[in-house]
Amino acid sequence: MANARTAISIPDWLLRDMDEIASEEKISRSAAFCRAAAALVTARRNQRVLDQLDVVYADAPTDEERQLQEQNKQYAAGKVIDEW
Repeated sequence: MANARTAISIPDWLLRDMDEIASEEKISRSAAFCRAAAALVTARRNQRVLDQLDVVYADAPTDEERQLQEQNKQYAAGKVIDEW
C-alpha cells in the first residue's frame, strides 16, 4: 500500500491528545492519525448507508406487506404459545 506524505495544521491541544493516544497505544503519531481518519471515513460511509436505508424504508407498507406482517405476528405468537 502506497503512503502519501502531507502537512496539516491542527490545534496544539489536538496534537497533544493524539501524541498521548499514540504513546498509550504504542504506535506512531502517524498511525494514530491514520486510525482516526479511517474511523471518520468508516463512520461517514456507514451513515450514508443508513441514510439510503431510511429513504428505502420511508414509504408506508403496502396492503400486501401489512398482510404479511400480520401473518408473521400470528405465526410467531402461535410458536411462543406452543413452546410454553
